[in-house]
Amino acid sequence: MGRVFLLSCILTLPSLAQPWYPLIRDLSSSDPLFKQLLADVASSHLAASRTDADPPPLLLYLYVPSPSDTLMTIAAAANIPYDAIATLNRLQHPDDLIPGTPLLLPNQPGLFVPTEPRTDFEQYLAVSARSSEGREVVVHTGEASTRFLFHPGEGFTPLERLLFLNVFFQMPVKGARITSTFGHRISPITGKTSFHYGIDLAVPEGTPVYPAREGKVVATGKDPVLGLYIIIAHAGGYKTLYGHLEEITVAEGEEVVLSSVIGRVGTTGLTTGPHLHFGTQLGERWKDPLQFLRR
Repeated sequence: MGRVFLLSCILTLPSLAQPWYPLIRDLSSSDPLFKQLLADVASSHLAASRTDADPPPLLLYLYVPSPSDTLMTIAAAANIPYDAIATLNRLQHPDDLIPGTPLLLPNQPGLFVPTEPRTDFEQYLAVSARSSEGREVVVHTGEASTRFLFHPGEGFTPLERLLFLNVFFQMPVKGARITSTFGHRISPITGKTSFHYGIDLAVPEGTPVYPAREGKVVATGKDPVLGLYIIIAHAGGYKTLYGHLEEITVAEGEEVVLSSVIGRVGTTGLTTGPHLHFGTQLGERWKDPLQFLRR
């Protein structure tokens, strides 16, 4: 573990006048602090490409996004990868950026991985392999503080980028209507409250079913409740489940891609009509598929 950097960044507007909170008021060359940020970023990029140059000390700047700003436009203006800004501010999706809420901008590209993850996405960042161990950075926000491991020059892996952009899975059937969501519900079969570990996608019987993402078929079978089902394993420890099938058209151990037809929708198992039961699992935990589906 390297040195611990203490970065005081109290995210309250009255504190912005403090000298250790460089406030960028405009993302243009007319703002001297923004010019300094750009110069630091350029030095960081130069140091990454040469062995005889050192990056500037890590500094954070404050910027208050306007209604026309997005994470991507801010990142482009500052020449900083959006993943550096997102992880420093603990954003889980580009839409989490809120106009009028102060945003921290680092003067170096890299990933800020919290040492105490609070979401699945941050947990995944924490266990992903990095080329460096990272150096500890403590960011103070008001009365709280957050410890990060800063990995200079690192970025999202392709899988992490998909998770962040919320385009991780595609809908496994086309033209579906969601008739039951993830969570507690009154069972249409028993009339009793139970937990539904997936979503139900109503489509006509015989509708082709596609994998939500490329992967490997790890199980097929028949269950009294799910009927004919398929389980596919994907990168990152994810699995998807497809139940109530009329037909299975893949075999266990088969590699599938997005265009593969893996089966057809039916009414096998306990069901009141043709639909696909679709479930997503991370490790041993069932997750709401709607948080992963492209929309």
